[in-house]
Amino acid sequence: MKIIYESVSGIDRIELIIIDDVTRTGSKFRSLITTSPMIASYVRELTLYFRLPRNLVVPPRLSSRNNGFSLYGILPQLKNLQKVACPPSLYDHPWSWFEERIQSFLLDMVPNVEELDLSIFKDFPIGAFSACRKLRSLRAHSLKWDPDITNQPSINKVELDSLDIGQKAILTSSTTTCFSSPFSPFDIMHLSSL
Repeated sequence: MKIIYESVSGIDRIELIIIDDVTRTGSKFRSLITTSPMIASYVRELTLYFRLPRNLVVPPRLSSRNNGFSLYGILPQLKNLQKVACPPSLYDHPWSWFEERIQSFLLDMVPNVEELDLSIFKDFPIGAFSACRKLRSLRAHSLKWDPDITNQPSINKVELDSLDIGQKAILTSSTTTCFSSPFSPFDIMHLSSL
């Protein structure tokens, strides 16, 4: 299933807010699985496209800041979801630019899937993976080392079979630390695809 969302910049132009309305694919899909819940059990993969910001200063009534945002009603119904992809767009989207509520929601989703494509997010926080026992495949633009996870070595590491990190990110010390540190949540000893 592919869902396309537009985004707008917040008033301070640093925050990206995801917008929604009844004519968009997210709202239509939420209506479909609400009226026919059995359809949700067949969804194994979900692709979320976040289009570039439009030049709106004030966000519309329905956005990722509100309870009625369609994605918040879709993911909890997809009990058999195995893969979530947020493919890249033309420009980098630093994770820190996304508004806090959508960040929190996406972080809560991370431990529940086997495959993740987080290519749209630059500097995705590595701490999100500390509870990901199901995760086997990860694709990311870049990862950001989180000093808060350096308290103790990760005992139950995520055993990745497949890893794809952005070419520029491999050269950064933050990304290499995410895999080389004893405090890393990742076990890359079982990789079959790099």
